[in-house]
Amino acid sequence: MINNLKTKYPVDVDITSITEGFIRSKAVYDSLLLSDKLPQLYSLKTKFLIIYAIYPKLSRITCYPIKSTLIWKLKIVLTSSNAKIVSRIASFLKMYEIIHTTGISAQNEKYIVENYITGKNSWEQAIDLSLEINKIAEVEKCSIEIIE
Repeated sequence: MINNLKTKYPVDVDITSITEGFIRSKAVYDSLLLSDKLPQLYSLKTKFLIIYAIYPKLSRITCYPIKSTLIWKLKIVLTSSNAKIVSRIASFLKMYEIIHTTGISAQNEKYIVENYITGKNSWEQAIDLSLEINKIAEVEKCSIEIIE
């Protein structure tokens, strides 16, 4: 595992996760398929972003075949939620491939959204993205981490 300073920013901000994501091999993906009747669409070289969402009334596993293994998870806590805020956040994400988003979830009078995006060349870009989103007035906190 990479040094934590280079896998999560800021390291001292803890935001409760809605999901957990992992990058895994096709063999791991295949182990999630419980029937031989399901189609085999991917080569042995394919990597997958596997996202777990586990709640008392629902458990969901979502699997995405990925080309890049540099995936960032952006977690944002909002003090309010409306289309204007979502649009401002989306404007920062235009230059990234959004693989998965949780949508906005209400928790303890706050709103949380997670986005899994294809990372860019440098960790400094990830930090800059987090800092820019943190400047939005309705953003209470924002963190970014590398998914492994």
